[in-house]
Amino acid sequence: MKKFIFIFISALIFFSSSIFGQDDVTVIVPTTEAGENLDLQAVMELFREAETVEDFEKALNDSTNEVNNLDLNEDGTVDYIRVVEQMDGDVHILILQVPLGENEYQDVATINIEKNKDEYILQAQGDTDLYGEDYYVEPEPEVEVQTITVVVVMYGVGYSPWISPWHWRVYPVWWRPWRPHPVSVYRSRVVRHHRAHYRHTRHRSTVRSHNKYKSHRKTSSYAKQKNKKNVYKTQPVQQPKQKQDPKKKQDPKKKQDPKKKQDPKKKQDPKKKTGTKKKK
Repeated sequence: MKKFIFIFISALIFFSSSIFGQDDVTVIVPTTEAGENLDLQAVMELFREAETVEDFEKALNDSTNEVNNLDLNEDGTVDYIRVVEQMDGDVHILILQVPLGENEYQDVATINIEKNKDEYILQAQGDTDLYGEDYYVEPEPEVEVQTITVVVVMYGVGYSPWISPWHWRVYPVWWRPWRPHPVSVYRSRVVRHHRAHYRHTRHRSTVRSHNKYKSHRKTSSYAKQKNKKNVYKTQPVQQPKQKQDPKKKQDPKKKQDPKKKQDPKKKQDPKKKTGTKKKK
């Protein structure tokens, strides 16, 4: 009996701590379906595991990782994401970019790294065309950015920025495009990359990177037209509202209220009665 009570109390403490521990979790959802097809938390996890930026680009486009599920041009296959790095002193910007045609690109996100003396700041930002305004992913406080392998390499002596050589219809031999998964399936598979190392936020912490990047941002007219037509936008909240419309059909029952039953009295008006007599 004592063992049973001990197990019960232990289980109660565990579940209560897990429930209350969720109070500090911030959930920020991309404003378009396209943004939901590239999980930036998973992207940052691949970045943390990579040894070089080139390795990071390869991991992004590796079908076995199941992180990239983008199909911006809707050709039925996942788009190749290339990485273009910009460097200015202690500021590094990794631009995640999708080729959509000859000399036509759509930036999907950036990974910004800044160094201020001995402090390193790392933050990913989703492009506004896909994720909406102020969509950021950053490391948890316990993550030591300066110890991440790829960051150490990027801030090494004599480092040269990585600029992907791949572009529209010119891709690496190892790459084999695959059919994108439905968003619900994608979410269930990409969640394995969520390892509590990163979190969402609305606060921009890499200001220097943002100011440098905004003049180099590339957007596709194709993507903008699709967004205007709401092809990328998902509005699951609006669907229930449409399902509530049939309830309005119950309004005729309200017409049976006593107030509305007074309508027959109008038929008893003498004018209407004389009219019926004349017709006879």
